[in-house]
Amino acid sequence: MNGPGLWHTIGAWRDRRRARRREQRRQSHQRQLLLWGGPVEAGRVLAPNALSFLILGQLWLAHHRIFGVIARVDYVVLRRNLVFLGLIAIMPFPVRLLSDYNKRPLAVAIYAAAFIAAMALQLLLWLDVTRPERRELLIEPVPAEVRAGFARTLGGMLLVFGAIMPAGMFAPRYAALVWALMIPLRLVVARFAHPAGQGNGG
Repeated sequence: MNGPGLWHTIGAWRDRRRARRREQRRQSHQRQLLLWGGPVEAGRVLAPNALSFLILGQLWLAHHRIFGVIARVDYVVLRRNLVFLGLIAIMPFPVRLLSDYNKRPLAVAIYAAAFIAAMALQLLLWLDVTRPERRELLIEPVPAEVRAGFARTLGGMLLVFGAIMPAGMFAPRYAALVWALMIPLRLVVARFAHPAGQGNGG
C-alpha cells in the first residue's frame, strides 16, 4: 500500500473510531436521561399538586372552623361563601399552569393570586360574621379574644403566602418548593396566635 493510501486508511479508521465514541457518549447521555428524567418529571408535576393539597387542607380546616360557629347564613355570607367555593372550584387551572409552565413567572403569579384571594376571602368572612352586631347569625357569641386570635391565624397564613410570593416569582422553577416553606411558617404563626384563641379549641 502506497503512502497516500495508507494515510487515507488511517484517517478513515480514526474517523470511524471518533464516530463510535460520539455514538457511545450519545447513548450514555440518553440512558442518563431515561434514568433520571422520569423521576425529575414526576417530581415537577407532583410538587405543585402536593403543595396545593396542603394549602387546600388548611383552607378547608379554616372553612370548617368558620362555619362551626354559624347557626344560619344571610345573603352576604352566602354570597361570599359562593365566591370562595368558586375560587376553590377553579384551583385545578392554576395548579396545572404551575405544573406545565413552572419556569414562567406569570404561571406563578396566577397560582399565587388564586390562593391569596381565597385566603383573603376567608379572613373577610370570619371578621364580618363574628362582629357583635351580627351575633344573630351565630350559635353563640364569639369572644373578642377568640375572634382576634383566629383572625391572626388566617392573616398570618395570608401574610406568609404573600411574602413568599416574590421569591417564587424570581425563581419560578422552585416556586412549589419555596411555597412549601409556608406550611411550617404558618404553624409558627398559629403557635403564636394560639394563646389568644385557645378558649375555642383553636
